Amino acid sequence: MDVITTKILVAMLFGVIRFVLGVLPIKAYFISKTKADKDNLKSVIDDQKYATLRFMMSLAQSFGTGVLFATCFLRMIPEAQQMLQLLESEKTFYPVSQLIISLGFFGTYFIEDILQWFILRENKGTSVDTKNENISSKKAISSSNREYLNDNRKIIDKEKNGDDVSVKTIIDNMDKEVQTENESSVVLDSSCKVVFKQSLETELQISRNLIMVVALSVDAVWEGILIGLQTSVSSIWYLFGAVSVHSASIVFCVTLEVLLVESNGRIATMQLLLLTGTTTFGILLGIILCSESKEEVVIKSWTIMVFEGFSSGAVLYVTFFEALQREKTRQCKRALQALCIITGFTLIALLECLKLKD
Repeated sequence: MDVITTKILVAMLFGVIRFVLGVLPIKAYFISKTKADKDNLKSVIDDQKYATLRFMMSLAQSFGTGVLFATCFLRMIPEAQQMLQLLESEKTFYPVSQLIISLGFFGTYFIEDILQWFILRENKGTSVDTKNENISSKKAISSSNREYLNDNRKIIDKEKNGDDVSVKTIIDNMDKEVQTENESSVVLDSSCKVVFKQSLETELQISRNLIMVVALSVDAVWEGILIGLQTSVSSIWYLFGAVSVHSASIVFCVTLEVLLVESNGRIATMQLLLLTGTTTFGILLGIILCSESKEEVVIKSWTIMVFEGFSSGAVLYVTFFEALQREKTRQCKRALQALCIITGFTLIALLECLKLKD
């Protein structure tokens, strides 16, 4: 088998492997969602299996956090630095690659701030409508209280010359009714605030996941280009094995993250297709680069290096402000979560050691 045929075969295998491993969490999620639906009496799994499935999904998230952390520090950032060293004709003392990574980090930060501003602005009208509804409900409560008081004053006037105990009982009932109505209005206000806060946090997590998917897609393109630029069949198959293990865990964990935040199978499938096709596209791009002139290759390599640096900064931001922060706030099974994070980190670290030995 010649080199070009091997590259095309590897590109097809990458697409199939990534798609299959990305579909697994989607299938598992909807099985658990079916179980969670109380109206569905014919559940496919029992309570014990459902609890086990949810626990395994939580551990998979922790494992993915370690994979993301190692991918950022042991793979993406060093690759951006190595690409810059290869492209520079003269060595410079200024840390250009670190600057590009920092720009990617702060770019992600400002993009999230802009998205947060748009989300708050969009939900401002909703909160105003909610306040108006609360005010109208309070007015209705107040008017009903006044009517209730007026009706009972008439009863009290009629029974002034009667039994004092009956008058006291009526007054006590009036006080209890007014207190109950006031407490219900307070609960209404607090519940609206909680719903608004949860909606804001969910939309921010969706934006972070989208940024992470785009950043990892750019990294996958670079991995594909590395394979596409190889000149021997053995090196192609070696890189295929190393990148497959790394990308498979990434695709599985990222698809699971998107599902747990958005609960939308269609969006998760679209992002899965993006992650699935990027490495294949990178391999084909690498084949094209091999047939182009040196000047064109240098220009495209600089472009890829800049995107790789920005992607490293984006993954760095998502790792610290989303993945690690989420795992730290969880209250159950801390030891197992920490073990899964370390396992994910160790897996990528060992793969990098194998790559250095080759």
